[in-house]
Amino acid sequence: MQREPTIPKIGIGKGSEEEVQRGPILVTGMTTGVSQDPSPWKAGVQAGKAAFEKLSKTKPDFAFIFATSGYDLEPVVKGVLQSIGKDVPYFAAKILGTLFTENSILNNGVAVAIVKSDSYKFTYSIGTNVHQGLHSALEKACIPVLDQIKARKIEGFEHLNLFLLLDSYVNGDILVTELSRIVDRYDPSITFYGGILDYAELSKDCQLHMANQLVNGGVACIGIYSKTPPAMSHGHGLHPLVPKRATKVGGDVIYHLDERPAFEVWKEFLVKKGIPEAEIIKNPTKFLGMYQFGVPDPAFSKYPRVRIAVGITKEGGIKLAGDIPENSTVWFMEARKDRMEEAVSQCIDQAFNLIDQRKPIGGIVIESIHRFSSLGDGFFEEINLFQRKLAMPFIGFTTFGEFLRPTPEFKWFHNSSFALQILSE
Repeated sequence: MQREPTIPKIGIGKGSEEEVQRGPILVTGMTTGVSQDPSPWKAGVQAGKAAFEKLSKTKPDFAFIFATSGYDLEPVVKGVLQSIGKDVPYFAAKILGTLFTENSILNNGVAVAIVKSDSYKFTYSIGTNVHQGLHSALEKACIPVLDQIKARKIEGFEHLNLFLLLDSYVNGDILVTELSRIVDRYDPSITFYGGILDYAELSKDCQLHMANQLVNGGVACIGIYSKTPPAMSHGHGLHPLVPKRATKVGGDVIYHLDERPAFEVWKEFLVKKGIPEAEIIKNPTKFLGMYQFGVPDPAFSKYPRVRIAVGITKEGGIKLAGDIPENSTVWFMEARKDRMEEAVSQCIDQAFNLIDQRKPIGGIVIESIHRFSSLGDGFFEEINLFQRKLAMPFIGFTTFGEFLRPTPEFKWFHNSSFALQILSE
């Protein structure tokens, strides 16, 4: 699959240029640091140092390192490790889009989160060549982490949540199915979540880095072993408006809706919403993020999977970011700011409820880049909402597809959604 020109590029928003406040000095917990120095190595040094100093210069147990696509990832990693300790285990990724922490939003820069806690044990592995063999790449990434279950349980870490990132596109529905099969061989109660960083089959802009290995076209698996159950939540807030029948489908392209060309049906819908027909014909991709598509989930009929439309074909078909069954019901989904922000609030409240009376120490937030298509500058207001309501150190970044399995029965792949894990002690 080639990169679609309709995918929005983030880099012109209202992101803050520096941290707006300094967090508390901690001995344990999670701390973050950022830098926008144009030198990758210096940015790594500065971001790592900022996080390390907040942790009272205590050697961390694990580091999460993220850089935007304009940075060379290897010198970023070297710079961070020089600041926090060269033997600190880490995971690093170069992303498209936006990075954010509890007090920063960066369209260009480096963000680091480091963790020191007796309540967690981090393990990790990486798989390669996902575009040649997804299952084998997933096994290479996950099995070394899953093989440690018995040893970790002896140490008191009874629970495992897998955090996975892929730097290049794969079919998200197949990904979730294959990943579930691998995990279930060990323990069906294991949870997982993660994201896909790009929409090209072999990304030119995204990379993964782990254990001194730089990978393009790979999948990274971080095993977050914990003494208490993981606190994960998710949402999207898009509202289904109008159902249509996908009467002619080819993989990820809807050619006909209700026996008519899909683009014509979609265009009529937009005209009824008050958008001039001439404007739609002139630039149809402008409206793809405003009204996305809900495809059926056999397990949860009232909770359709969100799919972004990434282009219009020459035949008048609509190309989605994911496959869709022929003759299934497709919903035109409305992206309303109030509903989407309400979903963020509910997501955060749910995660806090799951940690119960335990002390939160930090979080990881995955936020879809497609929500920028829906919200415009309101996208940054949504990030501000995460910052205000979480009110703790966290690291967040944008993805092109999000997946999650909080229970064996409930697993999904979405576009235009978000996922959150809160770490606690």
